[in-house]
Amino acid sequence: METSRPFLSEILGEVEQAPGVRQRLIAELEGMLEQRTVVCFYTSFAFPVRIQDRDADMLEAVLHGRSLEKGLTLVIDSPGGDPLAAERIISVCRSYTGGDFEVVVPRRAKSAATMVCLGASRIWMGETSELGPIDPQVIVRAGERVSVHSAYEIIESYRTLVRQATRAKGRIEPYLQQLAAYNAADIEAYEREQALAESIALEALRTGMMKGSTEKAIRRRIRPFLDPRVRLAHRRRIGPDMAQKAGLCVARMDIRGDLWSKVLELHERAAYVVSTKFMKLVESRDHSFTVPAPAQGA
Repeated sequence: METSRPFLSEILGEVEQAPGVRQRLIAELEGMLEQRTVVCFYTSFAFPVRIQDRDADMLEAVLHGRSLEKGLTLVIDSPGGDPLAAERIISVCRSYTGGDFEVVVPRRAKSAATMVCLGASRIWMGETSELGPIDPQVIVRAGERVSVHSAYEIIESYRTLVRQATRAKGRIEPYLQQLAAYNAADIEAYEREQALAESIALEALRTGMMKGSTEKAIRRRIRPFLDPRVRLAHRRRIGPDMAQKAGLCVARMDIRGDLWSKVLELHERAAYVVSTKFMKLVESRDHSFTVPAPAQGA
């Protein structure tokens, strides 16, 4: 059944009533999810901010002392961050719920945020929801220029040059000149980061929604998340169809239904505040933790 919902302009016009309006929506969403505890976890796509250890502390502060016998549903929207912080968030959510931990992805849960989703027992997604690859990204600075590159691509380009130099007959100076641009210690660090991200994802699934499957089978099924060659770009979307095909436990939300309408209204309000006033938001129906956005010109 189609439902009517406020226009985005109406929602944004009322955003200064937050957190009260958002918390009311959280309470209403809990009613639609059989009284499961609902917590929002948002980090900004507009400001330079990452998922960090402190976020797990904020989540634990929200969960501590709550009655969670009905389970936890985490509404998550984030570009990602530290894989170890994602692992801690999974641990906090599982510890306080005995493993009855689900996530809702209204729009985008990318990179380390995807890792958090892999640690859940179920992932709620609409047709426009997005997960993404979890391969590590590297910030490269050349003078004043800052760019982001795939650790996998840097490692592979280094390995290719080494192979070419080893097999070259005659002059190898051109290869050595190119190899001089790489730092072997950095390459080893990138390899460790790559192995860490894969290890966290495999462990989260082996002890969660893919319990009983071998590590080899899990790695094969979630290849679109692990291997950059499958999706070709770190930011490329992994939607509910591909997530299900990879063996994830995905619950589909009808984008014309009441549940999606409620989730989307809550999302629009939460996403707005972490694009303007705050960089991070961790919020339940009765607690709200925020990290202020940097002052303009700071």
